Amino acid sequence: MDKAQIVKDFINMIARNGAIFNVVFEKKDGTIRHMRCRLNVKKYVKGIGMRFNPEDYNLLVAYDLDKEGYRMIPLGRVLYIKSGNKILKFNQ
Repeated sequence: MDKAQIVKDFINMIARNGAIFNVVFEKKDGTIRHMRCRLNVKKYVKGIGMRFNPEDYNLLVAYDLDKEGYRMIPLGRVLYIKSGNKILKFNQ
């Protein structure tokens, strides 16, 4: 099982019922991003949809609670995820 699938399964397990979780990942430009986010947030959705399927690129759409906007999480570059007492950590 690859890293992206492990991360996706872990997030789906912890993010049920709108749970808030923290994630740290490396962005495309090499910088590290820290996010406090939730899945399945419907606020500000216009109903148009996206022009591509994020799953085709190992991305996960999450709502960033601090910046109040939607962000993409690259599942293959996740370093750390935490929700409550559940933690998934990868070495760089």
